[in-house]
Amino acid sequence: MDDGDTVHERTPRKPNRLDPGVGPGVLADGRPPYAWVLSELSRAFKDRSLSKDELVRRFVNILGPGFDVSRACYNELTANVYVTVVEWVDRGVKPTVGQKLPVEIVEKLLYSDVHLWTRQTAVELLPKGLRFIAGPVLSVMEILQNIAAIVVSPVRLGGEICAAVSLDICRDDRRSTNWPREKLDFFATVVRLLGDELERHQLVTPLETSPESAILVLDLVESTSLLVDFGDTLFIDQVNRFHREFMEHPSADDLLFLKNTGDGFLGIYRTVPQALAAAREFLERGSVRVALHWGAVNTGLGGDPLGVEVHRAFRIDGVREEDRVDPAPPDRHLPVSGRILATRQVLEQLGEEERKLFEPVGEFRLRGFTEPCPLWLTVRAEGAA
Repeated sequence: MDDGDTVHERTPRKPNRLDPGVGPGVLADGRPPYAWVLSELSRAFKDRSLSKDELVRRFVNILGPGFDVSRACYNELTANVYVTVVEWVDRGVKPTVGQKLPVEIVEKLLYSDVHLWTRQTAVELLPKGLRFIAGPVLSVMEILQNIAAIVVSPVRLGGEICAAVSLDICRDDRRSTNWPREKLDFFATVVRLLGDELERHQLVTPLETSPESAILVLDLVESTSLLVDFGDTLFIDQVNRFHREFMEHPSADDLLFLKNTGDGFLGIYRTVPQALAAAREFLERGSVRVALHWGAVNTGLGGDPLGVEVHRAFRIDGVREEDRVDPAPPDRHLPVSGRILATRQVLEQLGEEERKLFEPVGEFRLRGFTEPCPLWLTVRAEGAA
């Protein structure tokens, strides 16, 4: 999709609308209500000439009128935000491409069994600790986008959530927000079909030419305290300094992608040894922690790295001692900062001397993943700043 100048397409509504005079679930011409949706999706899925962008756009252009809603959106779930990248809007409905929500809010909702939310029900689904933050955010979104209810279903690739399709019902559209179970189930089914189709045709594009890359996640552990105690200027100066040092480090020749994540950085490298060299350099600079992983990296519609392995790297970065599956070995508790955590895939890419830097630290649960992850640890040298 063309980033920055997206065309908000308005597809003409299908000619056979649900007839109020006919029994529920029947079109005016006697066909099942979603025959048009299935027919159009079948045509789209059979068209092997479509790129990912074109297939996703075709999909939302079918679902909007097919489900008779105000707005249909394809939303990507990146490491730190949930962002609308493609949408269909009905006549007179405000476009929302580029709208972002904190990933912590949306992830909790996507893993719930409830997929039709109002602002109030969405807040009630969240853990108490998130409600204070989510309430005002969702209230603003409700007002700005004129939303009465949202129906959402996750898109999964390789079994993991990478995006979601949402259908918005606006307050002044007078459409019903009381969807029967079979309608919700049908929506979830067609979204699952989209995920299957994207996976089957491998329509996500690998980063450059490498199917696998080294993934580095660096977190400034005391970023909130730094902001509160010293203000924006000092924090921004530190982030900018880290960015310059990433780009000036000898490992930068191997650096494919670098992005500030708000309180840290995401870096994609061609090789693990170069990613480790950068990680060790920054480990000596203060209160930071680093996660290293090796795996497939794909690019999203906006060019950002996406995929299951990128999400895994971020979850590894956030691992805490209480996420441990097995009892802690003696003197092997997980430090909050001053650490590099690496996966088995990382160690397999390192030479013998580099592997000696790491010691096994145990298996840990990763949020959103079913299988525990064994991790290896190296820490900052004693006496380092």
